Amino acid sequence: MDKKGFSLVELLIVIAVGGILIASLASVFVTQSKTYSIHSDIGETQYSAKVVLDYIAKEIRMAGSGLRDKNYYFKNGATFSFLSSINSDTGPDAIRIRGNFQGIYGNISSVLGTTIEDDDSSKEVFTVAYKNTNKSRFSVGNYITVASPAGNAEIRSIAGVSGTNKQIIKLNNGDGFNYNHREGTIFNCIQEIRYYVDSNGTLRRNNFERNGNQPILENVEDLQFMYGLDINGDGYIDQWVNNVSDGSNKIDQVKAVKIWLIVRGTVPDSNFLDNRTYFLGISSTGGVYVAKRYKPSSQVRNYRRLIFSTTVDLRNIYLGS
Repeated sequence: MDKKGFSLVELLIVIAVGGILIASLASVFVTQSKTYSIHSDIGETQYSAKVVLDYIAKEIRMAGSGLRDKNYYFKNGATFSFLSSINSDTGPDAIRIRGNFQGIYGNISSVLGTTIEDDDSSKEVFTVAYKNTNKSRFSVGNYITVASPAGNAEIRSIAGVSGTNKQIIKLNNGDGFNYNHREGTIFNCIQEIRYYVDSNGTLRRNNFERNGNQPILENVEDLQFMYGLDINGDGYIDQWVNNVSDGSNKIDQVKAVKIWLIVRGTVPDSNFLDNRTYFLGISSTGGVYVAKRYKPSSQVRNYRRLIFSTTVDLRNIYLGS
């Protein structure tokens, strides 16, 4: 029986055609893989940024919790603000909020006089019996508040805590309360939280405690805040401003906070060039447009980015404001 095989020419043709098919399939696979990677990256970025923005909005919404029924004063008479900002014309803003975010409170269990010194006469000392059921406690970097007979309230920075359950509270020497407070008087804990973007583009949350200054989101290119003021007290926003600060009358007028967040992905796309200018701002009184313009630098224009915004209505405003 006569058997025939492939000729050399036929074999070369088969190899060539097969090579073309394999190269085409490989090209399709690489393209699809790159496309999937880019879209997956954007999807993950979108999800992470949305979660973080919702969390920031939640804590800003709680600003002033535990502070809404009175005005609060330090030893020297300075007022205590529930919110303030650091505005930047060239980069991301920062915001600082204060409130009893964890519901920490307790009753005094040792009679507190105007001046109570410890053994080394360097700090004011008293004891608190916690009434909340969670494990959170007063910490250094927090504040402690107590109502005063004058109808306002006193607030002090906590200089130290000790005891098995952190029940012994220490204040700086000479920073004792102005009034004697009876045993059983309720004390609240006020925490301070700051959100800002560091020089590496990482959004951080600093609660000014030992475990503070935590990174929560990377590749943040801009973070901006604006503050809605109710100037005439009718319950409606009359003006939006870029920043508010301690000691400013604007603090008592803030009823809402607008947030903008720009985040980029981590996977560059050689076929994409972002030359857009992003606007972060809103119209103010008289139709004057107050906006921060942001345009990506040439080094990062091959990255896709997302912009998020939300408005937070403040719930814990002092009733007399």
